[in-house]
Parts: sequence; structure tokens; C-alpha cells
Amino acid sequence: MKFDAAELIEHYRRMLLIRAFEERVDALFAAGELKGTSHLSVGQEAAAVGAVAALRPDDPVTSNHRGHGHFIAKGGDPKRIMAELFGKEPGYSQGWGGTQHMACFEIGFMGSNGITGGGVAIATGAALAARLRRTGQVVLAFFGDGAMNQGAVHEALNMGAIWSLPIVYLCENNLYAMSTPIRQTCRLDDLADRAAAYGMPGVVVDGNDYFAVREATRAAAERARAGEGPTLIEAKTYRFLGHSRGDLRVYRSKEEEESWRTRDPLPRMRDRLIADGVLTEGHDARLREEVAALVEESVEAARRAPVLPASAITERAARIRSTAPSVILNAAQRSEESPIGGDPSPLAQDDSKADSTASRAIYLSEAVREALTEEMERDASVILVGEDIGVYGGAFGVTRSMLDRFGADRVIQTPISENGFVGVATGAALNGLRPVVEIMFMDFIALAIDQICNHAAKFRAVYGEQAKVPLVIRAAAGGGRAYGPTHSQSLEAWFAHTPGLKVVYPGTAADAKGLLKSAIRDDGPVVFIEPKALYNQRMPVPKGEYTIPLGAANVLQPGDDVTIITYGRMLPAAAAAGARLAQEGIAAELVDLRTLVPMDAETVAASVQKTGRALVVHEAHRTGGFGAEIVCQVLEHAFHYLDAPVRRLAAPDVPIPFSPSLEAVAFPTAETIAAAARELVGK
Repeated sequence: MKFDAAELIEHYRRMLLIRAFEERVDALFAAGELKGTSHLSVGQEAAAVGAVAALRPDDPVTSNHRGHGHFIAKGGDPKRIMAELFGKEPGYSQGWGGTQHMACFEIGFMGSNGITGGGVAIATGAALAARLRRTGQVVLAFFGDGAMNQGAVHEALNMGAIWSLPIVYLCENNLYAMSTPIRQTCRLDDLADRAAAYGMPGVVVDGNDYFAVREATRAAAERARAGEGPTLIEAKTYRFLGHSRGDLRVYRSKEEEESWRTRDPLPRMRDRLIADGVLTEGHDARLREEVAALVEESVEAARRAPVLPASAITERAARIRSTAPSVILNAAQRSEESPIGGDPSPLAQDDSKADSTASRAIYLSEAVREALTEEMERDASVILVGEDIGVYGGAFGVTRSMLDRFGADRVIQTPISENGFVGVATGAALNGLRPVVEIMFMDFIALAIDQICNHAAKFRAVYGEQAKVPLVIRAAAGGGRAYGPTHSQSLEAWFAHTPGLKVVYPGTAADAKGLLKSAIRDDGPVVFIEPKALYNQRMPVPKGEYTIPLGAANVLQPGDDVTIITYGRMLPAAAAAGARLAQEGIAAELVDLRTLVPMDAETVAASVQKTGRALVVHEAHRTGGFGAEIVCQVLEHAFHYLDAPVRRLAAPDVPIPFSPSLEAVAFPTAETIAAAARELVGK
């Protein structure tokens, strides 16, 4: 293949820049000027630059913890990268992400990633978005040999293959996962042989040869762009330095290191360019001087740069929990020719279209289906993702008939791969879509906790607020159906504790519909929890389209004697308790939180300040449950108004039993709620 001489010179310059940059970073750490850690790719420059050279400028790239080289290869500004390593405001993440968490969506660099293999599912989701939006883009996912033993990576490769997505998976095999040699973790000589299990081509290439990597990536990208699906490329290479700062490399021999030094990609590239008449010795010397000067300029600029003020902590915390529509633009703009990805209207935070005088009784599951249907009709970027949501209609029939209505491109049925498909949905959300994921039982969400809490929840904050993640994760939760200990849990506290997530838990069909519509329009991510025991209960739901704002509690029943605060499945029980108490002359005020994060502490405090007594009720386990947070909010905002200690009713700290008779007494009931309220008021 004939190459453009100027382009080759530029790519060689980038290889030199990566080497000079990282060697300077290594020296800065050794001098104690940089803090934390770093993972340098000295010796792997050909893989980064050669692969990116085969892409279009608009093709997205995902990286891993060893990402400086990938970022510079994609066109990242070394001054801003260095500023990030110094923890300064001009850095790509404004000092929030550091070496392992940098992105620039403007140039298609979707981020380095501190979780081994974590970016592969994100890249697969970006490829899904590219296919659905018909952008013609191909995604390149960099990862290392260690990631090849991560379950999420296998899940992602499988989904990329079965959906024939436009993606190139590039494994930089530098022979060691931290200190563990590949021979101890894999029986294969070539990791690319694993590609056969997914029905995709596997290619082995000399990762220290720019031209070999570029050609392999070009062929794979061409194949992917033609609709023929992904390729797994294994680029065999070697990192000359340790895994991270402080690694003395005691696990490998000096002879091995010296052998690989003879295959250094920089001299190989230089010699090839000189032999081809593209480069001269003098030009080479000038290039090295130029990149050395640029690196020093980057260091000096970073030293002088300001850090974010201390107030940035609280300000960013408030922004990431705000329910206002984001004004941040995705780097991947929607394609005008695409049938998926129009411009939805701003998030409506009212119910102005609802007919409050007319309602009908429908199942809660139907209300959820109505919300999904209306939002998919309103906004072509909304897609559904999950297990058995197609013909079967989901485990509880919520998505029944939606496949026929919207087609397989928008109702996307997945393998049983929760961590993988949540990551895929996150990648799609970063690239112009609004996925709604269904987790069959909330208990299964534990399998996806990494992608939810370490990825989707953090991206907006740690990438300097460049990105939005308009993702909804629906999960059927709670007991009441005799499903036993691994199908009956209510795990909302896990996610309420994770900054960056909103958590919604309705207890009525009307709220489920209005809140879900708002969640889908929010720039998220939102964990939307549905009480499965209420799916088949008929409840009044207003006619017409309406939304209910996130973060607004609802006072369902006024009272002056005691405040009962609850949400989800406990709402009907609390309402029944309130009715019994009213017959006894006790006026209980019932506050339905509806949204846990952000929590409407003002409404709760106002009620407790009026009644002087608070009873918190939820069906999750007592210790560490969200009720403890509610109690704290009451104490912080209404302590001096209390006439009695705050009470808390919850499930005991024991796995939920299957036996219907035991399960019935494992959760608060109308009787136990009423009894606790009587004790609080002294009756």
C-alpha cells in the first residue's frame, strides 16, 4: 500500500511524542512532583498510532488504564493531558479523573478507564449506536491481555459479534497482566484464537510494527464498515517499564527485557522511513527536539495552571444530582439521515397534558408499558435493551407487543449478560441514544454493579462534565410473590450511595408512568425500581400524556399526629394503616418519597415539623437500608420539633424466605405499621 509521506512523518512524530511524554511523566513521579500512580505504555507506541492511523477522524476510540498513548495517537493535546496528571483545571477532566480517567468526546476519544476491560462494553455500545444511527463510524476498542479474562469483555465480544457491529477489538498483549504472565492465565499461544468462539476473525500481528498494525486495523475497519461485523486483533507487544509506579519488574528477566528492546518500535519506524526516503537523519533530530520542547512546555504550563476551587466539590455534587435537562452536548451528534436519534423536546416537569378529571384503572405493568411506548413514539433515540424483552415481553410482560410495534432495532433482546449489556447501553447513551435497560429481577443487578457504579454513574463527573449518560435501568424489586431469597430483594440503598445515580421507586401506577417518562428524558443515569408485587394491581392512572418531576415527594394523606414516610411496595400497606389509624382518631400524614435520589427532604421535614413524630417504612433490610438516610434527614432538619424518637420499620436482616407464610411476616404490614404509629403517639 502506498502511504502519504507527510502522514507517515506525522505518525512517527506522534510515536516520538508518546515516548517523550511518558518518559517525562516517569521522571516527574520519581521526583515526587506527580501524585497517585500511572500506567505507562513505553514500548507500545506502534500499536496505538498504527491502529488509530487506520481510522476515519470521526471514528470513536475507547482506551484502558494505560491510555496516554492512545489519547495522543487520537490527537489529544499533551498540554491538557499533562495538566490532568498534575490535577489542574485545564486538564481534560479538570483534575477530577487523573491518569486513568480522561476523555475528549470532541475528537472521538471516549475515555481511558481505570477498570480492567471496563471500556470494551462501552465501545460495543458506541458501535451499536453507530449502526442504529447509520453514521458509518467504526469503533476501536483498546484493551490488554489481562482484560481477556474479564467476563464483561467476553460478554461484549459476543454481543458485538451476534449483532454484527462496526467495531474493532484490539488487544495489546504485552505478555503480563500486572505481574502475572499470560502463560499462567491462558492455555492458548494466541489470544486471537478466542475469536473463533464468537464467530469473528482473529488476527495476530506484530504490535511493534506500525505498518503491520495499521494494515490489520485497516482491513478490520473496512470489514466492519461494510456491515460484516467485528474483528479481534491481537497486537503482540511489550511495555518496557513496570505495570505502574513503583513496579520493580521482579517477575521478568533482564534477558527478556533486553531482547524486546531490540524490537523497539521507534527505531524500527525511523529506519523504515529513512530506507524509504521519507525521513532523513536531520529531520529525525529536529522532530525529537520539537517533541522534547513540547513536553517541557506541557510540564511548565501544568505547573503554572490553577486547580479547581474547593467549592467545586459541592457544586459538582449538586449538578450531577440535578434533574434539570443537561445543556452538555454529546460529541457524537445525531445523524440527520438516521431513523434513530432525533432531537427530543426538553424534559417536561409538569402534568399539564394529563386529564386530571378522567382516569382509568390499569395495571402498574400497563402503566410502565404506556410510558415506554409514549416515549419511544415521541423520541426515536429511545431504545429498549434486556433479556427476553422481545416476543416474550419480559419476565413480567411489561414489554409485551413492543417488538411488533417498534422492531428489533429498538427492542433489543440480549444474551444473559447483565454487566455486558448495561455497559453496551452506557456506550450507546454516550453516543446519542437513550437506552432503557430492563433487569429481570433486581437481585440480578449485582452482576452489573461495575458498569452501573464504576462507569455510568461516574462518567459525567470524572470526565470533566463533557458527557451525559441518558440511561434508565429498570429493575423489578421486592417480595410478595414467594420467589425466595435471590428473587425478592430491594437493593435501592446500594445505588443511593453511589454519586451520579438518580434512584426512583414509585408505589402507584400513576406515579410509575409519570416518573418513568421523566427518567427517560433526564440526562441520567437513573435506576428506576418497580415493585413487582404491584404489577398486577389495578390503580387509577390519568388519561393523556403527563410527567411527574423527579425529586418531588407526594403527601398522599394529610395529618397532624404522626408522619409515615415510605415508598414502593410499602405505600399501599402504609395507606391502609393510615385508614385504620384515622378510624381510631389518629391523623397520620402519609409522605410517599417516590424519588430517593434526589430526595425531597424539604417535604419530609415540613411534615415532621408539623406532626412532631416520624415513622419510616421500607421493605428492604433494616441495617444499612435507605430508611437510615431518611432518619438522618429528619434529625438534621426537624430534630427540635420531635416529640418522640424516630421509628423505623423494615425487613429483618435475614435472607427473604420462600415460604409464603414466612414471607408474609418478613416485611412490614398494615398491622405492624399501625401498631408502631400508635406507640409513637402514645395510644
